[in-house]
Amino acid sequence: MSIEEVSADGRVKVEWIYIGEGLSGDYDPEDPNDMPLMRFDAYVNTQLVPSSVIDFESSDVEDDPWAMPQDSSYCTYVREDAETDVLRAYAILIAEELSGALDSGSWKRTAEECSWVGKVSA
Repeated sequence: MSIEEVSADGRVKVEWIYIGEGLSGDYDPEDPNDMPLMRFDAYVNTQLVPSSVIDFESSDVEDDPWAMPQDSSYCTYVREDAETDVLRAYAILIAEELSGALDSGSWKRTAEECSWVGKVSA
């Protein structure tokens, strides 16, 4: 199941993926203190955002307007078994934050801050 959302201005797309990560690297199901965590990948619409605004790592398909900038994939504190509506809400939040970061020039810092999504304070 792929869950992705696009910012209201159409410039940023966020996609959730699970690649087996946990709190300390690879998820360890034998560790009762570990949990499987989701990662977000963020993409920028190259038809709306010129490369002079942000450095792109790749554009896999020429016909695909979405390219991944540097510093665009982060593990989060969102559990792999999170409800779809929670993942969608977080994806929208992250996409909107990163869209604003395109204007302020703070993509990396904002993406890093977004990686804390799902963290619950004790």
